[in-house]
Amino acid sequence: MNKLFKKKILYLTFIWFTLFLTIRLISGGDFSHFIVAGSDYFNSDSFEHPIKVIDGQGYDGQFFYRYSLNPFSIDYPGVKVDLPPYRHQRIIYPILSWLLAFGNPDLVPATLVVINLLAMFGCSFYLLKIFKKYNISSSNLIILIVLPGIYFSASRDLSEIVELFFLLSSFYYLITNKVKYFLMFSILGLLTRETGIVLYFPLIVWFSYRNIKLKTFQSLLVFIPIGILLFWKLILNNIYPNYLVPKQNLAFPFMGVIDSIQINSTPITLKDWIESIVWFVHLTWTFTLFAKTISIIFQKRDWLTNPLPATILLGISFSTIFSSAIYIDDWAFVRILTALCLLCLIYIVKNEKSFKLILYSAIPIFMFTIIRLWIRI
Repeated sequence: MNKLFKKKILYLTFIWFTLFLTIRLISGGDFSHFIVAGSDYFNSDSFEHPIKVIDGQGYDGQFFYRYSLNPFSIDYPGVKVDLPPYRHQRIIYPILSWLLAFGNPDLVPATLVVINLLAMFGCSFYLLKIFKKYNISSSNLIILIVLPGIYFSASRDLSEIVELFFLLSSFYYLITNKVKYFLMFSILGLLTRETGIVLYFPLIVWFSYRNIKLKTFQSLLVFIPIGILLFWKLILNNIYPNYLVPKQNLAFPFMGVIDSIQINSTPITLKDWIESIVWFVHLTWTFTLFAKTISIIFQKRDWLTNPLPATILLGISFSTIFSSAIYIDDWAFVRILTALCLLCLIYIVKNEKSFKLILYSAIPIFMFTIIRLWIRI
């Protein structure tokens, strides 16, 4: 593919995602619509900034918004946080939004959206670089914009797109042996979402195993990001000593999926029926993608020459122990599994020439996603 074509692909992806966010902005009225702040955590009497607050608990983006107002403060007037050490550890997305707003709280609702937009552009950029390394056609960049989790995350000021940007950049620098850049981007990635360690750890172990004899120092150096994450968690545990992060998100393998199927199989209203159908389509597509990827991995058996197989297998294994608290809602599991699904798609397009079935199936999935977005706030 020539450079002009690659640029067109990159710009079209950026324009498409910009259009999506613009439509969401118009439908919501202002940038604070993306936050989904809830009255359980935002006290309108003492909170001084004009944002939309809905009745109830709101959604996770409200906590990224809170720490974007001041990433370095423990408390903020008019705002409660349910689990401070858990929320505060995901600090990079708020810091980037705070920096882009130049510390101005009134600009933060907009900068949270802009950061996700820039991260999406960065994802496209590094995905094209990975494609070039793996001799994959640039036209396969469509695998990024049909991922449902991208749109769920962007619609609620969540951090999965920023996490994905750091993962893709880290992965690229690892497979090109640029360890210094890998260290920088992987540290930022783990401080964006600590759960990314499930994907970073096998990448690090693979690189270390491959280079232990010839590059012993570098093989040990790549473990630094994990150490920094643990150190950051230790600091937060000292700052917030009286909070424990609940373990309800994990269960026995596949029990979360089974329980969620039982719960979602009894819709009542028309809205419930639509949500249940979209939920089931998302779940089926996700695990079909996993099954297809596992099949190719065991056909190719390239886990010693390629870091993707071990990373994907560990990620899929971990996804089976999510509880019904994750799987009951497609807004949860689809966005949480975004990075893993993209790695699966990269591996498939690298090894399978007959990729069209998976790709074409992703397009109606995307359409279901858009329907789902407009059903909810």
